[in-house]
Amino acid sequence: HKVDQSALAALIAVETRFGEHTGKHHAFNALASIVVGYPRRKSWATNELATLLKIYQNRDPLAVMGSYAGAVGYPQFMPTSIAQYGVDADGDGFVNLNDWPDAVHSCANYLKRHGFKNGLPLRRKSKSYRAIYRYNPSHHYARVVSELAEHFGYEPRVILKSAPAAKKRPAGKKKPAKPKKPAAKSTGKH
Repeated sequence: HKVDQSALAALIAVETRFGEHTGKHHAFNALASIVVGYPRRKSWATNELATLLKIYQNRDPLAVMGSYAGAVGYPQFMPTSIAQYGVDADGDGFVNLNDWPDAVHSCANYLKRHGFKNGLPLRRKSKSYRAIYRYNPSHHYARVVSELAEHFGYEPRVILKSAPAAKKRPAGKKKPAKPKKPAAKSTGKH
């Protein structure tokens, strides 16, 4: 999928500390609890639950462990993300996000399909930053993953063009007043 390994390592490090903390909850129970207990999230959780049952139909879906929200594996994918972006990289017949090949390739597939381009700076206006943001829509999250990727060795090769800097006025000088528009002539009709 040709996504920089530093970016992948950073994302999985932030999500689960390299697989150390993948969740203590049964994903089925977490999603079923949301269906029953949160009416505003019922439709979303029902879809996630149905997808969980479908993708784990040849395994025990009740044994799948994950986060309190039902995210599973090293990259913490929701079931619909597994269905859309999961990759069976080791060729064993199913996507297992608790196995490194599947987890890394699935994560790379997600980022690539959301516009990640190697070499772009990991800053707000870049496609690569936006791909990370799509993974978890929080600028704080995307910034932490980006900074960690750079710490792990991610090197931007492309410089983004930025808007020209605004000219600064010397201290004490006020902004020039805008010329006043002439008053409109009245037609006498209202």
